[in-house]
Amino acid sequence: MFTQHILHKKVVLVVVFAGNTSLMDDVMIVGGPVQELVNVMIMFVVITVFRLILSYSTIVCAECISTKPLNGSQRKKVASDLWYGTYYIVAVVTGAYLFYTRGWFDAMRVCSSEDVDAMLSVDKLLYAYHCMQVAFYVNYVFAMMTGIDPPHKDNAYIIHHIITLILIVFSRNAGYMRIQLAVLVVHDMADPFLHLAKLVKFLKPAWNIVYDPLFGVFAVVFFVTRLYVFPMFLIDNCRLTWHRLYPGDWAYLANTNVPAFSITSTHVTALWFQFSFYGIGVLLLYGLLLLHMYWGLTIILVFTKKFNKKMDHPLPPSTTAVTTTTRTSKIKTK
Repeated sequence: MFTQHILHKKVVLVVVFAGNTSLMDDVMIVGGPVQELVNVMIMFVVITVFRLILSYSTIVCAECISTKPLNGSQRKKVASDLWYGTYYIVAVVTGAYLFYTRGWFDAMRVCSSEDVDAMLSVDKLLYAYHCMQVAFYVNYVFAMMTGIDPPHKDNAYIIHHIITLILIVFSRNAGYMRIQLAVLVVHDMADPFLHLAKLVKFLKPAWNIVYDPLFGVFAVVFFVTRLYVFPMFLIDNCRLTWHRLYPGDWAYLANTNVPAFSITSTHVTALWFQFSFYGIGVLLLYGLLLLHMYWGLTIILVFTKKFNKKMDHPLPPSTTAVTTTTRTSKIKTK
């Protein structure tokens, strides 16, 4: 009940904030890089404060729900899972609302550029979403590197979030806000199910019966969004747009008067190899895809391990123990 209450309040807060255009105009002022940095810092502070409040409330509630006392590491895991699950729900709802109301479902239109400053000066909700995502990923990387979050088993998460942060900033400056929105919405869809499953499993062993269906939903959504929609629609259309707009990428310009190192508004030249910023963005998308394939393999291994464990122990531990005790008592009676 507490989790549902918090999620309901957070979603209602976002919907009210999105619908109040006058409040949006007062808070989100579109300007130059300095003004945008200020807006991101404001969002960073808001996210950090809300995370602290939610984490404290979660720890207090978890002590009441859990069947055993929680130590410091366990409290950190519970607070982290509820926070990230809450945020991803808000991010998915907001991103889907933006896509639906703006009519950006055409994949080729998503991959095209636009006048970002003109768009964001009118669409304040999109600008707030952009600043919120930048602040969130900065907060995420900061929390992972400073030990606020529980330590992960590998460094792929840090690499993934740094690449995502670079893509968010790049798409904003290069004029590809629709690509940014599409990538973030596709990425965030599976995460709420994962964090909710971990939270349910951790708090109360009696709720473990809900864990497997939630993790199964997470796996299905993960494979559909990150390993099908992401490469087949987003990356493929971005690749086609890349070849159409910049056919001369990776050209060797040593025999021309172009300097060995130079940067223009659309291209970078390094050692006389010229490539566009758009092409760099597409390659970063392929980098995310490699991480998704790695995590997809990890999910398959988890399912394989659980299946083999059930095959080795078809009866639950409690049933096995009762059966063993019954057989022992019968032998003693004889």
